Amino acid sequence: MAQTAVAAAAANEPQLSDSALVARGRTLTAWLLAGEADSIVGSLTEAARTKAGGREGVRQMSAKLAMALGSETALVEEKMTRRNGNRQYWRSATFELFVDEPFVVRWVFDAAGHVMGAGLNPLSQAPSPDP
Repeated sequence: MAQTAVAAAAANEPQLSDSALVARGRTLTAWLLAGEADSIVGSLTEAARTKAGGREGVRQMSAKLAMALGSETALVEEKMTRRNGNRQYWRSATFELFVDEPFVVRWVFDAAGHVMGAGLNPLSQAPSPDP
């Protein structure tokens, strides 16, 4: 019953524009790279929060990324795409420690703009968006 109420509430929320989701994606990426796990966890759906391991899982991923990537040095591409029918923020950038190719941070949003998934890959390993 609680899930039905949550789904009904989400269905009644207005869908965010792509430009609003780009801004949200930028903010989420900045939080991830700065280690602000609490801010990210508050933006996740319940299923995504569980899959990520909660605050501690996000904190560990953020620390791991910081060690592997270093600071962002240049934005290569930023866009909204779709993956498996869901809207996805895509940020490809170069980093000071990861020099072989750009690295991609992806945030997958539900209809209400909550984060239902994320992806972190070198560009060559990032899954292609929907055609």
